[in-house]
Amino acid sequence: MLEKDYISKIKDEKIKETMLPIFKFFEPYIDNGHDRKSKKSLEKNFIDEYSHGLKNNNIKQQISSLRKQVSQKESPLLDSFIRSLQKNTSDFISNDKYRNPDKLEKIEYSYLRLSRALPYIDGVEEVIKRQDINKKVLLSLSLVDEEHDRVKANKEVERISQLMEGNSNYVVLPIHGCTKKLFKKIFEEISQIDIIHIAGHAGGSNGNIMLEFVDGNMGFKGFYSATQHHQFSLAFLNCCFTFEFTNCSKMPNASACILHREAVQGDVAYNFVEYFFQVFSINEEIRTSWKFAIYNSNENPRKYLLY
Repeated sequence: MLEKDYISKIKDEKIKETMLPIFKFFEPYIDNGHDRKSKKSLEKNFIDEYSHGLKNNNIKQQISSLRKQVSQKESPLLDSFIRSLQKNTSDFISNDKYRNPDKLEKIEYSYLRLSRALPYIDGVEEVIKRQDINKKVLLSLSLVDEEHDRVKANKEVERISQLMEGNSNYVVLPIHGCTKKLFKKIFEEISQIDIIHIAGHAGGSNGNIMLEFVDGNMGFKGFYSATQHHQFSLAFLNCCFTFEFTNCSKMPNASACILHREAVQGDVAYNFVEYFFQVFSINEEIRTSWKFAIYNSNENPRKYLLY
């Protein structure tokens, strides 16, 4: 992600100034990446180099400053993202037993969740606190961490955020590498979620289809239990077998559902979302957007369903 594009999205000047060195340190690892398949066998030299980089760039102090600034906003969700990054970074720097590839991955996932949500959190908080009664929240979730993202789930979430930036009626809350715990926390704290979009993996057998979160699987019973007090205008579950996941029917707490029957390829899922939100971001009409996405879909035979 380009620095100027990212920083320009953060409205609070003090937070922008504090976030910039954090962004500059972490982003090259996210964008260019190390070979994640071989991360388990990373040499000690790389781990030490990473630790020294955190220290030399005062990242621990910058994160602490960011947390103090964010605390004034009274945003529990954003604070939880920062606390996660703060703890993982502090453990990695301070304790030899945590200076390993697994903790490094946790640092980067914590950074991703924080950095991708930060530019939009003010708008979300305005909706939560009813300071902006005309806006609605579009929750866009990737269930896949960067290491295992072979289906473009995180890119899908980023693309929705980009396409909806010009829409004045919705604010997107993008979540990368969502856990079951975080999923439940979001629905406990935000009651004004109008659209839910999910990208990632789902699978199972014998009619027992599960959404595959970063930290474990969730069946429809658990999913509905977490979301049942919300009424969605649209539930867009863009994973394999989501038609089967919802027991082959529309979700009871959604006016409309976009589901997929059987397996779906990553490029097909990304392509469909791209075309759907190109139109929806302009006219907010589900059926018109659906027709445009179906017409342009690169899936054959087509297995997307609108209820």
